[in-house]
Amino acid sequence: MYITVEHLAVYDETRSRPILADISCRIEAGGITLILGKNGAGKSTFLNVLSGLHDRFTGTIAYNGEPVWRGKKEDARLRRRIGHVFQYPEQQLFARTVAGEFAYSLRFLRLPKQEREQKAAQALEACKLPPELSGAFPFELSGGQKRRVALASTFCTGPDWLFLDEPTAGLDSVGMQYLLSELIARKNNGCGIVMATHDLDAFLPIADRAIVLNEGRVTAQLSARDLSERPDILADAGIGVPESLALAAALRSAGIAVPGGFVSPHEAAQAIERSIKRKQTFSIQSGHVAAAKPIGQSPGASPGFPADSATGNGAENFDPRAKWLAYMLLSIGVFAERQWAGLACAAMVTWAVIWACRVPLRQYWPLAKPYLAVMLIGAIFSGVGFGGSAGIHVAGSVTFSLSSALTTLFSLSQIFLVMLLGMAFMFTTSQLKMKAGLEQSLAFLRRLKLPVEAFSLTASLLLRFIPMIARERERFSRIVQARGKRQSKRGAVGLRDIATLATPLIISVIHLAADLAQAMEARGCGRAGLFRVQTNMLRMNRYDACLILLSCATLALLIGMRFWLFL
Repeated sequence: MYITVEHLAVYDETRSRPILADISCRIEAGGITLILGKNGAGKSTFLNVLSGLHDRFTGTIAYNGEPVWRGKKEDARLRRRIGHVFQYPEQQLFARTVAGEFAYSLRFLRLPKQEREQKAAQALEACKLPPELSGAFPFELSGGQKRRVALASTFCTGPDWLFLDEPTAGLDSVGMQYLLSELIARKNNGCGIVMATHDLDAFLPIADRAIVLNEGRVTAQLSARDLSERPDILADAGIGVPESLALAAALRSAGIAVPGGFVSPHEAAQAIERSIKRKQTFSIQSGHVAAAKPIGQSPGASPGFPADSATGNGAENFDPRAKWLAYMLLSIGVFAERQWAGLACAAMVTWAVIWACRVPLRQYWPLAKPYLAVMLIGAIFSGVGFGGSAGIHVAGSVTFSLSSALTTLFSLSQIFLVMLLGMAFMFTTSQLKMKAGLEQSLAFLRRLKLPVEAFSLTASLLLRFIPMIARERERFSRIVQARGKRQSKRGAVGLRDIATLATPLIISVIHLAADLAQAMEARGCGRAGLFRVQTNMLRMNRYDACLILLSCATLALLIGMRFWLFL
């Protein structure tokens, strides 16, 4: 079995920057392939594309010559052969009991109850958890136990291919031993394992091949043994040299004979002991051990964190206060309309704003789609009447008033346009700029001992809350898709899985809210009279003034349209 990737490319939401660019490779089963790179290199995206969880790409991906996607439809048989472990695997848990976790993962196999319970018991034993935990609530387990259950619930299905994204994050020593032994056993049984990781000391010694990514491009494809002898490849990619290789280099520079490639602590101790017995003197200077830093990296450079650059569209460069004022003026103009012709003019203004912001329409759609459904349903229900003579007779005493339905649709359409304007403002304003704008605008309230810092931080975060939920929903929908082995559109969830998705999504939102509350309390945001010194003051320029004047002119046009239509 093998995977072939040819000219794979993935772009960001704006299609202005490639996340992955022109990747071609071949991955063999019966081995462990590491996907290496610094943060932002595209490792997680590459894994999602390989496992069929990302459908927006160009190029081809095939398993044994069979394409993963045929048009817009994924090969359902392939989905059943793949196991995917996401970052922070404990977030994959959502059943009421540990046994329920295994039952959900095994559901697509349609096994008899006895066989399903036997597989769950074997998985618990393999991950070093007692049988009595099968009835425990997963979220009451320790962090290490939750991670082991999440890994075991994926492994128990016996997939032909395993994709793991940073599986050692937060894993305890027992869990690490379980993971390593399980990976080696599955590799020996012919399973193909593809893993994105930063933990080279743990996985490079057991790996067969490595693919190195840098800024979305493949910079090296070679065997793990060759990579261990070429640490400069890792350094050039900003990854850093593993401690085992740095230790081997330090020992060799001190005159101690060690084998090539990886050196375990036990092998290093034996080499030092042999050297002492031969009465050789040596010293290891601190500079040798420092080789673990990327070679050629300038002092003070931070791998994985590129320098700040001004990226983004022009709408992001306006002062948030000017954009907020423009949003308020345009919203007044939208609500001022009383005729459909005026509303059509307001819709054209809204479309012009969306176009000028250069934000892809697909970012608006997840939030706009449910509201459009509410608009339609609300308009229909508002037109339904019983026992009246006015309107269109439907059946029995039921009538339908078209005028009432259109009146409701008109009002809901105004709210929809204002919502779109608010989304454009939200998508083009960073949280920091939004917060800074609110702080400067409300600075006079500090004289009244009011917690302006708390209000501005809370307001800016609330404006970001809905997009955050949308992102979390999409992330958890991928988890449900990977574990349930069913194909669905990106971000979509089937009716059978809504209850399954709701549990981890609600818990995630609660955790985010708790973290926010703790952070605000730690910064003293809840106490009046305490505030942070603003170092980057916002200042309006002529472009902000032009934006405000243009918004005033548009408001005058919309209000003028209203009075002209009444003449």
